[in-house]
Amino acid sequence: MNAPRRNWFEQRRFGDILVRVDTAALGDTLPWHALDRIARLALEQGARISLVDVLDAVPPELAGDPLARRLAAHAARRARERLDALAAPLAGLATPHIEVFSGIPFLVTTRLVLRRGHDLVVHLTRSTAARAGLGADDRHLARKCPCPVWVMDAACDRPYRNVVVAVEAACADGADGLDGFALQLSQTAALFAALDNAAVHVIHAWQPYGAALLDEPALGLDGRSRAAYVARQRACHRASLAAVCNALDERTAGAARAWLVDGPADEVIPHRLAELDADLLVMGTVAGGNTPGLFIGNTAENILGRITIPVLVLKPPGFESPVRLLPPRPARAEVTT
Repeated sequence: MNAPRRNWFEQRRFGDILVRVDTAALGDTLPWHALDRIARLALEQGARISLVDVLDAVPPELAGDPLARRLAAHAARRARERLDALAAPLAGLATPHIEVFSGIPFLVTTRLVLRRGHDLVVHLTRSTAARAGLGADDRHLARKCPCPVWVMDAACDRPYRNVVVAVEAACADGADGLDGFALQLSQTAALFAALDNAAVHVIHAWQPYGAALLDEPALGLDGRSRAAYVARQRACHRASLAAVCNALDERTAGAARAWLVDGPADEVIPHRLAELDADLLVMGTVAGGNTPGLFIGNTAENILGRITIPVLVLKPPGFESPVRLLPPRPARAEVTT
């Protein structure tokens, strides 16, 4: 049975944080700045912290091989030692719970969330600036884990100065197209920005409907008609974006800056992140649907595949993970201690 689902957005509270660390990738380097940021978030939220690593499982064909089992046990001991060292900066909080698992990382992580009801997953990984976009495992985790996923650059040693939240929505009558989940995304961005007194930027990328057809001779549109058509849509999107910024709570102290950018979201957002020297991108994503604030399908995949900074990905209320829990089985088949 899955853990009771929580509405993370109504509570706006992270009370149970799961930190997954690739101890082998980090080696003996301790990511003090990243751990300090996690500790400050946990302290502000009154959260529990669990530190885990997910190692490669012994291949089925080697399950009975004594040396393979010794290697797995040695890797697990070494990972636990490194997790123990990482727990030291968190000593001011409740003692972190430490575990070492084996299996496919995003599946193990997602099933832990489903089973235990964690509010936030943090993945401490190697520098995202060293490659274009998130790795395959992080993209799977971002799409399928039901709680927010924060992919953090373990090597980042500077405070967050610019936190960017990207929202996607259709323009709606009454300038309310960015209501609901888009506002919740922005409030979450404000929470994370407050950890370092960072600026909050709200980006909305838009394109006029039918823009590629406006110059078709068959339509008989003159320049004034085309310009008026585009201007009406731009005004509506601008009003929707302004409504989100105006509704942000006191965490932003009125400092949120709105950016309405023309063009495909998966092209213009990575470019604007570079221009703003962004330290964190906050976005919502889901495989399908029409919830305001969300990036859908290929658009989300393309953005996640191009960014080179840490990212916090949230799902809308009611999201159902496609990952299912496995039937109970011996602990050693999933957990190595």
